[in-house]
Amino acid sequence: MSDFKTDGILTGKVKFNTVTTVERDLLTPVASMTVFNSDTNRIEIYSDGSWESLTIDSDVPQQNVQPTSFTAPGGADVYPLALGGITSDASGRALVDGQIFQDVLENLLFPVQEPTSSNPAVSLSLDKSLEIVGATVNVTMAINFSQGSINSSWNPYLDDNGQAAPTNYVGALNNVSWKINNSQIYSNTLTSQPHVGHVVGVGQTDNRFQVVVSYDAGPEHFDSRGNEIAPSAAAAAGSVTSTNKYILGTYPIYTNENIETALDTQLPLIAIGSSTFDFDITWTETVNKHAFSIADTFGSISIAAYNALSGNYDTLNANDWSSTPEVRSINGQNVNYTIWHHTGANAGARQYRITLS
Repeated sequence: MSDFKTDGILTGKVKFNTVTTVERDLLTPVASMTVFNSDTNRIEIYSDGSWESLTIDSDVPQQNVQPTSFTAPGGADVYPLALGGITSDASGRALVDGQIFQDVLENLLFPVQEPTSSNPAVSLSLDKSLEIVGATVNVTMAINFSQGSINSSWNPYLDDNGQAAPTNYVGALNNVSWKINNSQIYSNTLTSQPHVGHVVGVGQTDNRFQVVVSYDAGPEHFDSRGNEIAPSAAAAAGSVTSTNKYILGTYPIYTNENIETALDTQLPLIAIGSSTFDFDITWTETVNKHAFSIADTFGSISIAAYNALSGNYDTLNANDWSSTPEVRSINGQNVNYTIWHHTGANAGARQYRITLS
């Protein structure tokens, strides 16, 4: 019979010989020899020519000591109930069938989420808006380019290396095509471009500005577990076009704003197609009469005056006004105008409102 050897036998307990790893390796072991290794704090047994440690609960990952895998009953046609992140379809079944409990719980409570995205956009601005027809102006065009965004409902948004992932939907701007009246005038990577010597046309005619911005391909997308989504989710290189911006070409309107001047006081510019405009004449009529001169391009007019008592504009009798055609030279062009003179009873200073149609 073999000998049973220990460091000692205590009541209800067995205490094995305590050794360090170095001391253990100096032993002449035989099969089933058992020691307690003080370096590893584990019981070790000599078996099949090597020392083997006995595992304890803390050595085993928690997921491995949970109940074993789920298998959906009834075969492939049976799907789980939709709950949390588990859907009632084949995709939901794959998150349950054959999975350990911890994975099922994670899929239930923390479903994989994918980011959303917003598209790139570009807007164009001009430092000129309303100008006199025929004027030669210098225009500064400027753009505001947005690369769009990749938006996650979780934070932080990480890539598959655990690093912060890019959140721009498309890549960097690589070219700007600056267009005037649908013709490319400049091609560069500037975000502000001066244009010298633009001749203003009537209204929007010949005054259209636009840009087309080209950009590089965008970065990959990652889900809430840091997994790369299919490469097709990344935006391809492309371009985006701004809406049209216009300088509006118009004609000046003139009044005899005070008694000392002729009919040559220029009012603030208004766009052709406007519905109304107001102006003041500050002197009381005696021999001279209130008057204004307006380009025929603005169309038919009606004249009203502000009534301080009612707070409204009262339409004036058309018979109290006379019209006289004239031709004015505007930036070297002959333009047909009409002078409107007040012919009614003398009036004091007035605020007029002209309605155009």
